[in-house]
Amino acid sequence: MDDYPYATLGADGWLRCDGLHRPGFPLLLRDVLRRFGYTGSPSYRGRLYREFGRGCCEVHVDVPPHPSDPSFSAWFTTATGDDLDDTLDRAAHQALTEFCERHLQDTAGTPVALLPIRDEGDPTWSERLAAACDPAHPTYHAGWAFTARYARHVSSLLREVTTVGEHQRVRLEAYDHQVEEKDNLIESVRKGNRELLQENRRLEMRNKELNDELMRTYRSRDVKTDLLDAARTRLQHAQDELTAAQSYVQHLETELHERDDQLEASQAQVEELVDAVHHLHELLPQDEEPEEEPEEDPDEVQGMSGIEDN
Repeated sequence: MDDYPYATLGADGWLRCDGLHRPGFPLLLRDVLRRFGYTGSPSYRGRLYREFGRGCCEVHVDVPPHPSDPSFSAWFTTATGDDLDDTLDRAAHQALTEFCERHLQDTAGTPVALLPIRDEGDPTWSERLAAACDPAHPTYHAGWAFTARYARHVSSLLREVTTVGEHQRVRLEAYDHQVEEKDNLIESVRKGNRELLQENRRLEMRNKELNDELMRTYRSRDVKTDLLDAARTRLQHAQDELTAAQSYVQHLETELHERDDQLEASQAQVEELVDAVHHLHELLPQDEEPEEEPEEDPDEVQGMSGIEDN
């Protein structure tokens, strides 16, 4: 990358370097390791990323195993920061502090014996520092005492900076969590609005369908009403015709009864006439030749037929 010409970018996306491109803790760490017999140098690999809207860096420093002493095994430590160079210094400082703590007994009597360790309450290191800074102690050395105090102060400052950075990271993480919750809430509201709009469109479409169906029902009802009115009209006409026919039949029945009565009366007259003829025959003498009866006038017969007809 152009901003870090001293580093190479690996296939895994991590930057790799030896950290010796400028003075600082990486160079000091290498010199301390060489004083204790290391032939190789620590290697650094870092990656850049963004967190909570700001640039961040993570660096791993790998310390190789000692070439001849198995007690000095390989190990690594990790540091985080804002920039690759700054984070390289932090990682090297942490590695140097951890090395002094891991090999507290081995560093006795060496220039690094008074370098700070993570656990400053360790009795061995506390006694060593007190002896070096006590003018009445046989091992007192003004230069070493000054260096120890200075190194301790620098280490304290670095720890404070790291602590402040961690606090800021925690606050940023909490802020990012709040922003994420607000974003989720906004998205939820937007999603709810979209769902409401979709539901509203669905209801509008359903309302239109119901209105169309209602209009079809009205039109169908109107058609059926017209058909029913026409059927009622035809039924009324049929009923009127039936009533007229029934009246006519009743009239015919009345005429028939009248004619039956006339016929019975005519039959009664005929029977009376027949009885009268028989009575006349009985009144006539039996030995006298019967006079020839005049032929019945056809008009009279027709007249009697006229009586029957009436």
